[in-house]
Amino acid sequence: MKVLILGYSNIVRKRVLSVFEEKKFTIFIASKSYKQKIPGIKKQFKSYEYALKKSKPNLVYISLPNSDHFFWAKRSLNY
Repeated sequence: MKVLILGYSNIVRKRVLSVFEEKKFTIFIASKSYKQKIPGIKKQFKSYEYALKKSKPNLVYISLPNSDHFFWAKRSLNY
């Protein structure tokens, strides 16, 4: 299963990422602010839109501010 994580918050770092790694999912992360290489990630993107197009995920985990959830959830469903 391919998972795209939009945003790289503390919750993702401390809890979510380890669950996806344990399940042996292919993980992609899109983060506008985090520039360092994240170990165990298939590919990192700087653009959420580009990440949705290129990763073709089965699951999108949105780890962005609450005000952005609806927009990116709707956008994810359109891909």
